[in-house]
Amino acid sequence: MNSDLEITNCVKTLRDGGIIVYPGETGWSLATDLKNIEAAQAILECDFADFKCILLHDSGLLGKYLKEAPDVLWDLVEYTSKPLQLLFENVVNVPAQLMLNNEISFRIVKIPLLKTCRTNLENLFLQLF
Repeated sequence: MNSDLEITNCVKTLRDGGIIVYPGETGWSLATDLKNIEAAQAILECDFADFKCILLHDSGLLGKYLKEAPDVLWDLVEYTSKPLQLLFENVVNVPAQLMLNNEISFRIVKIPLLKTCRTNLENLFLQLF
């Protein structure tokens, strides 16, 4: 299967409210459209879904979810070459059902397949490990 077809199928599945399994930077993961609460809730209820994060294809999108971001955050995001996971509390524009102890984690996507897939979607992924 070629990568364009794979991306098209992933985007269609997510737009239709489905869940995808994909190879991530830290292993295999499940993902769904963040705004599809029912699909997100379904994978949150899995026994192995003990860690979740929101995938962003662009670090600039963090500003949409943070009330306040320290200046050092942008340096960290810009200069890291490794997968970057960021945990924040008191975020905005994230459904309460997806938060644990008023916290949620964000990951800046570096995998080309996910970046391409994400840029074809209006919403974000909810990733579960």
